[in-house]
Amino acid sequence: MHLNAAITVRSRGRLRPRSGLGTPLNGTLTALLLIALQALAGAPPFPPNPHSAGYRKANMLFLRIQDALAARHWGEALSLCSDRLRAKAAEWPTPQAFFSETVPLPNLLAQDFGCWRCGSNSFGLLVPLTERHAKPFIQWYWAIYQTNETWVADYPPVKLDQYIANKKESFQKRDTKFKQIRQSLEPKLKGLKTHLSAVSETFVVGSPMLFRLELLNLGTSGVHYQNVGIVFHALTVLDHEKKEVPSREELGQFFESRNELAPGASVVLADKMDISSNHHFTEPGKYYVQFSGVGLEIGEPIPFSDPGPYAENEEAWPFTFISALASVPSEILEIEVTRPQR
Repeated sequence: MHLNAAITVRSRGRLRPRSGLGTPLNGTLTALLLIALQALAGAPPFPPNPHSAGYRKANMLFLRIQDALAARHWGEALSLCSDRLRAKAAEWPTPQAFFSETVPLPNLLAQDFGCWRCGSNSFGLLVPLTERHAKPFIQWYWAIYQTNETWVADYPPVKLDQYIANKKESFQKRDTKFKQIRQSLEPKLKGLKTHLSAVSETFVVGSPMLFRLELLNLGTSGVHYQNVGIVFHALTVLDHEKKEVPSREELGQFFESRNELAPGASVVLADKMDISSNHHFTEPGKYYVQFSGVGLEIGEPIPFSDPGPYAENEEAWPFTFISALASVPSEILEIEVTRPQR
């Protein structure tokens, strides 16, 4: 005989399983990270697409510059540079002094060719100046492009110490701006609530166990939010001993949706979240279900800011949505899972 699920909403705060729950990433940052990981892996799509003639020529010039710098053939290296770099180099005592003070030579010589801005006749390149986990993470931007049928290298002709100081100042301005935005979001977060409700009337091992997730704005001002794949993140499920039920996250493609929720309004974020599809239930009994907040970002949109050919402007780029650091978890639902009828 089926037993009706006993569902009780209790305000217990957030479920805290033994394994910590992930923190949602800014959607833009997530996309950039995935692109970077794919590029670092060096795995081309299949079937692979051949490189363009421009890509091959830029790559060859890249190797020629590396060879010249490694061999300390400073004049040859300078001949491969743009007119503005050759003119600027005249302000230094020697080409060697120019390159030594304006180029991160050891880093560049250890770099492989790869572009962050790839065109048919222009390729934006970068060289890390700090470890990837450093704060701030600073990169040196340069380019190889075609001009008058000739391929040349170009970069901001400033001393490296000044370049790094400029970057740090830019990142400090960005941090200050983002901090102010996040502080302005705090009152809005207090008026937000995620509501998790059961769609299924009973919860039987081996059958779908469906839930609906809504976002409610109980505040007095509109709130911007974006859905960055809520349906692909499993709801948190704990057993009667408050141990996390094993789960797996589904992989899939989705369109990042961004909207504004008016005061007093609500919206369904996910209509049929099936915990049986990504959790392994083996025993009947009491379970606790909660939406942790992963996949939902509350924030403020900002206009896209073009970084410039050498990322001179990094005060906002590449961000277009500044997310609050706090998440909005739902209430906890207590459910009773039963064995299937025989």
